[in-house]
Amino acid sequence: MAHRPGTEQSQSPASVTVRLPDLEPVLGLMAAISRFCDHLDAETVRNMPDGAARALSQIQSIMWGLEHSKPEE
Repeated sequence: MAHRPGTEQSQSPASVTVRLPDLEPVLGLMAAISRFCDHLDAETVRNMPDGAARALSQIQSIMWGLEHSKPEE
């Protein structure tokens, strides 16, 4: 679970309930971005404007974080 400001001193455990319909748009976006990145070759990436390359790098960083995140226990 992500850190929530103001909960550092909380004595009771915090919990979050996530429902599948809440995740479906995010999972769909992740799948679309993954398909997009699969179609990029080295030449395409080299010829991207700097702003597009930075945006792609940020998207890939976010995707990596989502793929490697683990819920706290």
